[in-house]
Amino acid sequence: MALPASARNTEQLQWVAAKVLEADGEAIVWAAQPTAKRDHRRLVESLEEARSSEYRQLLDEIDAEAQPTKRTVERWRRSWRAIDRRDYTDAPLREDARAAIADRAAKVSGAAKGSAT
Repeated sequence: MALPASARNTEQLQWVAAKVLEADGEAIVWAAQPTAKRDHRRLVESLEEARSSEYRQLLDEIDAEAQPTKRTVERWRRSWRAIDRRDYTDAPLREDARAAIADRAAKVSGAAKGSAT
């Protein structure tokens, strides 16, 4: 497995290694670097493309929903969190998807307040 070096990735891998050791297994977390910058770029681009595709699919789903419910917004949030857990590079569409969900959530909340008065 190859992941970009980051504090988040290191912490998560160390947590997994600790769990394996607690279960009497063996685990070691190694840090390595590609020997060529182009290999590093290709790895990052590959990870970004995969997550961007997922964020794009989520954004398309959000755009297609004319009147979402609170339940729909919560499903989008769960989907975003699932993608975010696999987003090791903070893909470009990450914040767009988060903002779109927040925007729709505010509209759902505002509509609910307006109908209560």
